[in-house]
Amino acid sequence: MIRLFPSLMASNLLTLEKTLHQLRDVCSGFHVDIMDGQFVPNLAFSIDMVNAIRSATPLSLWTHLMVFNPTKYVEKLALKEYDIVSIHYESAPLEELKVIFRGLQDSNVVASCALQPQTPVSVLHDLIGYINHVHIMSVHAGFSGQQFLPGTVSKLKELEAFQENFKTSLGVGVDGGINLATIQEALSASVTEIALGSSVFFGNKPEEKLEQFSKII
Repeated sequence: MIRLFPSLMASNLLTLEKTLHQLRDVCSGFHVDIMDGQFVPNLAFSIDMVNAIRSATPLSLWTHLMVFNPTKYVEKLALKEYDIVSIHYESAPLEELKVIFRGLQDSNVVASCALQPQTPVSVLHDLIGYINHVHIMSVHAGFSGQQFLPGTVSKLKELEAFQENFKTSLGVGVDGGINLATIQEALSASVTEIALGSSVFFGNKPEEKLEQFSKII
């Protein structure tokens, strides 16, 4: 089953609580971005904001950390079982990543390694056993509204081969530039979660747009 996660960074932040209630029956959870202005040249939700969202919805959160020093963020997040937390491979030394991911696993939180378009799938070899999920960026991290990068499908296929080769089973999320046309490209590979931003929240009636995506998957 493929799960849809509307990305709240693209929503109307002045009516965020309304959005959570409006979409709760047409999605599997919500995708939230935390940016520190250093790992990427932008700022997004704070820890306090994400925790407030976490307390306002029973659905899963897929929290995407685009930050340096991810340990201090993870320690302050209010997480529920089966939430997803994505951390970029480049955001911390390997041994720190292993400690974070193992801690998430021990709490029954989905430990996800995020890969930028330029980051090869091969880096995941170092994290086998420490992660449950791979977060494939189909745009460059940091800004919403970008176009789906054409190399994403080949990377997803490479990830399929990696999993088969190492006999591992990981969830696979795709994030960035997904619309009613490009979702077909994402669906040509094995994916389990899709983040949807501007394609859902641009204009009115995001619940109807989500229902359109649901019919496709």
